Amino acid sequence: MPKIIDGIEEKIYNAAYELFSQKGYEFVNMKMVANKTGIAVGTLYNYHKNKKSLYLSVLENSWQETLNKLDEIMDNEKKSKKLVRLITVLYTEISARKGIAQELIKSSELKEIKKKVINKLKNKLLIRIEEALDCHKDYRNAEVDQETKKRLVKLIFIEIIAMNNEFHDDKQKNIEFIMNSVNSMLS
Repeated sequence: MPKIIDGIEEKIYNAAYELFSQKGYEFVNMKMVANKTGIAVGTLYNYHKNKKSLYLSVLENSWQETLNKLDEIMDNEKKSKKLVRLITVLYTEISARKGIAQELIKSSELKEIKKKVINKLKNKLLIRIEEALDCHKDYRNAEVDQETKKRLVKLIFIEIIAMNNEFHDDKQKNIEFIMNSVNSMLS
């Protein structure tokens, strides 16, 4: 009879999240996750058929938590504060997920299935940025066509990731820089 381990799925998730965040997909293997979880590799395979399955599960679940935080901002924050709060939360979340966040802007080794998951996630994040941008007073007062708006939303998203990578220890300065960039583009 197999041994029942309390909270094993959460332990697997936490270990995999930490490893994928620190090292990225390509530098993590199932043995590392099993060791960090304190279980046998065979036991890990009872829960996830392969590394790709585990990674996609971690990717989707971890970003759903972020999407929930962004929705909370959109539902409860003052209009004037939505964009800066959204950028701040997204910046913080991307910072915490280094290896996982990089998948949002780079090509992948997981091919088609991962590309679909990544694109779906990226679109959800872009929609949240667009909604927050719509609440920003300088945007509402500017005459911006749809094409420019799409580019601005993508620019904000890419800048959050790029600033996080290049100037990781300057979170507040980076957020201010992004907001100043947005404001200057809209004036």
